Amino acid sequence: MSPVSDQIAAYLKNRQPPALLLWGRHDPYFELEETRSWLEDLPGLEAHIPDGPHLLLQTHSDLCANLMSRFVQQHGA
Repeated sequence: MSPVSDQIAAYLKNRQPPALLLWGRHDPYFELEETRSWLEDLPGLEAHIPDGPHLLLQTHSDLCANLMSRFVQQHGA
């Protein structure tokens, strides 16, 4: 890990900010296992992994917009 990555991981572990993860199950650029690493640092992470590609906001815009809107309403902005 780089020093910046270490700082980000430490911040997440110590502060536990509200976080929403939208991840396309068929993303060819990032492994699904990476999601698990986020869950290690943020056990309260709200994660959604729809059956979609890397550009999930384009292919599943209604779903993503609804999830993001609900998240912001619950956690403030």
